[in-house]
Amino acid sequence: MNSKRGTVIPALITPYHSDGSINHKALEALIDRLIEDGVRAFYVSGSTGEAFLQTPQERKAIIETVCGHTGDRAHVMFHTGAISTDQAVDMAQFATRCGIDEISSLAPFYYKFTASEISAYYQAIMDATDKPMVIYNIPFLTGVSMLDSNPELFTHPGVSGVKHTTSNFYELRLMRKRFPELTLFSGFDEQAVAGLSMGADGLIGSTYNYQAPLFMKLAAAVREGRSEEAIELQDKANESIEILLQHGIYNSVRFLVQKKYGIDTGESRAPFAPLSQEAKTALSRLDI
Repeated sequence: MNSKRGTVIPALITPYHSDGSINHKALEALIDRLIEDGVRAFYVSGSTGEAFLQTPQERKAIIETVCGHTGDRAHVMFHTGAISTDQAVDMAQFATRCGIDEISSLAPFYYKFTASEISAYYQAIMDATDKPMVIYNIPFLTGVSMLDSNPELFTHPGVSGVKHTTSNFYELRLMRKRFPELTLFSGFDEQAVAGLSMGADGLIGSTYNYQAPLFMKLAAAVREGRSEEAIELQDKANESIEILLQHGIYNSVRFLVQKKYGIDTGESRAPFAPLSQEAKTALSRLDI
């Protein structure tokens, strides 16, 4: 695990103004607060960042802001994923010029691409940049389990790691045993203890936008063999995650970012629905 990255990596939300445009000042403020909390890396333009509700130009503007504001204070991983290979390549090239440290991508989705087409997609992205690739394995959204469909990619010299967003920890353990040189990230916040226990080196997730320090303590407890403490911390973290899952993850994360840091990050873009008053009341009661 690259020590510069740390163990707990927020998948950054994208702040918006009331008119729906991107609020770059709020994004910079959130980066500053997270770095103050000990965060040493960011995952940008992923699911939590609502990448697929944004134009390519907006995604480029976001990574430009993140790199420009972060400087050498934190490691930046940019998710370049798209259905189109050309768009993903263009995004990767732009992000490389901005100074990112690593790229990442999920498998192209919707059209049920073949294994060879998926492999060619990743190869094209890696050919377009000298930055290492973190494969984003999220089969419940792409319909593809990367270890099953494209195992050859895990030994590709351009691949540095895997973001494993699935509760298939048997598969995570297989990755750890077969590819010990890769850096593995567990992607489900509510199952962080399980992911780390089965071989993940680090965590990438949504709720680290507001509770990164708690998960840093959790990761340290797992690493040092204090399993009961780790589970207690997981239970504490899951108090808010349970409400998020009931009322909508991304707008709930935004609400809790404002509650903790006082940063207004706006509402997620439609078709995500705004939070109900019931949700706001439940979230307001949380001790974060």
